[in-house]
Amino acid sequence: MQEEKIFINAKRKKKLKKLNETLQELGFTKVKAIGNDVIAEKLLGEELSGKTAPLDYKIIFGKNNIEFVFSIPPKESKKKRLLTLFPIFLNAALIAEEEYDIKLSTLFNQVSGFLNDVSKVIDKDAVDLATELEEMKARHDDLSKKYAELVRSSEENARLLLECEHRRDELHQRTQELEKLSDEILKEELYKWIKIHEGSIDLEEFCKAYSMPLKRAEEGLGMLMREEYIKKRND
Repeated sequence: MQEEKIFINAKRKKKLKKLNETLQELGFTKVKAIGNDVIAEKLLGEELSGKTAPLDYKIIFGKNNIEFVFSIPPKESKKKRLLTLFPIFLNAALIAEEEYDIKLSTLFNQVSGFLNDVSKVIDKDAVDLATELEEMKARHDDLSKKYAELVRSSEENARLLLECEHRRDELHQRTQELEKLSDEILKEELYKWIKIHEGSIDLEEFCKAYSMPLKRAEEGLGMLMREEYIKKRND
């Protein structure tokens, strides 16, 4: 991972024994003294099988400055990383105020620069967030419309299906009723039809009018002929 550093000018006034003890209680992964300097480290995770965990950040309390070294993960920007870690650096400076003579002008410049960077990050993030929000809203509206259309289409299809099933059941019942017509009634209906149509009959038209199977009409016609109510015309 890439590492960056920032520092503030701060002249040490006395030894760092008390500061060392304070830092030991603050949850750093390591606090160690190298010569007259003190280094507080925060690692990403724990050391395993002799392998050193990656550095999160470390604070070096030197003779003439306090240095802050931090890592930047591959998919994170320096500015966003600063936004997260800079308050830790300022707190470290406050903790060390008894041991150091910190130049206020240097600290002001660090804070001012940091706030300027933060404002740029916030502005960019706000624009990105607003854009993403608008895209999500447009996508949501589009999906809502498509869903509503599908619901309407589904309801219409269901209605048509019910109507078709109802009509099918009616036709099935009518067919069964006509198939169960007595021979006498069937002969009467056929005879009336032939009489109305001046002695002719179109069986398909008759069956359509009565919703009757062709075979049943042919049976009725055959009975009329056998009983000599009608005769086949020889044209």
